[in-house]
Parts: sequence; C-alpha cells; structure tokens
Amino acid sequence: MRKLLLPAFAALLFFSSCGRMFGSTIEGSYDISEESEGGPSALSNSGDVGFNLAMEAGWGSIGAQGPFTIQPDGAVHNDWFLYDYEPLKKSENSINFASGLELVRKGSKFDGATTGLTYLNGFTDIRYNHGFDDGGSLFAGLGPYIGYGIGGKVKGGGFSEPAFGGADGYKRFDAGLHLKGGYQFSGGLRFGLGYEYGLFNKSPAPDFTSRNRTFSISVGYSVTKIIAAFKKK
Repeated sequence: MRKLLLPAFAALLFFSSCGRMFGSTIEGSYDISEESEGGPSALSNSGDVGFNLAMEAGWGSIGAQGPFTIQPDGAVHNDWFLYDYEPLKKSENSINFASGLELVRKGSKFDGATTGLTYLNGFTDIRYNHGFDDGGSLFAGLGPYIGYGIGGKVKGGGFSEPAFGGADGYKRFDAGLHLKGGYQFSGGLRFGLGYEYGLFNKSPAPDFTSRNRTFSISVGYSVTKIIAAFKKK
C-alpha cells in the first residue's frame, strides 16, 4: 500500500504545481480521533480530542476546467481547455488543487488509558468550488495524505511511555484519504469539515491492526488578508 500511495501523492503535488497559487489559509481545528483496530487482540476504544493547526494553499491546475465554468454572460463551456487559473469570479464554478501541511494530534482512549499521537501531515486534494454572487464559495474535495509521527505518549494508571519507537511502539508512517468541505466567505473567513481515513496499519504486533480515523471542525482565515491588515498599520 505504501508503494502505491507515495508515488500517487508525489504525482498530485507535481501536477498541482503546474498551475499558479491563488491563495493560502491558516487554520485551527478541533479534532476527534480514534484507532480502528482489528485482529484477535483488537480493543474497542473511544475517541480522543485535540486542537490542531494547518496551513493550506490553493493551486490552479492545467486542463481541469471546462464544462464546470459559467461565464459572466451565462454561457457554459462544453469542452475541456488549458488555462491559467485565476481566483473565482462571482457565480463561477471550478476545479482546482489544494495542498497543505497539518500538525495533527490523533489517538484514542481505552479503560482509563490515553494514546496521544502527534503527526506532521501533508495532503493534496482535488477540489470542486461553487461560487456565489456575494463572492463566497462552497467547496468539497478529496485526495491522499501522508503523515509522520513526531511525538506521542501512551499514559494512564500511573504509567507513561513513548507511543512511537521501540519494539512495542507504533510505526511512525501514516497514510490514507483526506476529505474536506466547507464555505469560504468573501472577506477571508472559512469554515470547514474534514475527515482522514487511515489506510496504513501502524501496529507493530502481528495479532492486531490499528489505523487512524480523524474527524475535524476547522476555522481558517486568508493569509493574504492577514498580511494586508498588518501592512495598513
């Protein structure tokens, strides 16, 4: 699975860079995560929560626009064409890429013990955007993510030990599907819902599997708007 996900992720990053970056957003999120376990020794755990940060950039893509574009005069394209992406106009729809980095806390709870796992994630989504007359846009998309565990603890009942490394620690690599949707206001504020469906088994033991599942509620704001506000001071 890892051999397939890494080339696919690299290919999407390369393709997204073929266009022009049109905006970036800094986000904070409230996440609820759990570990989906299987096998003879699997545990039925509950979710854990975390507050996380992310930086995301939108990219135009080559050849990814056509029948989805509504022109100002109401005409609709009926064929594909190459283009240099520009920010959404009013009532305009488009497809683009969104790439980002996340600092994410994942994990679970079971019988008084808490597993807290901190990952640095990278993702690239293919997004559909529907623009409105007020300048806002509704968006939704999905794509792959890859992650690397940079820290974490398993603790409870008077004990505490590192979650990664060692003979019994979790594997640091994580990968799966990243889904996200929400609404971008014309003033720069954005609300979103996301879900990460882990496909990689991070368990070191042969008698059980463990894959990450994370649901997030996020609030973001345009970096361009923040920089412009500071320049006015």
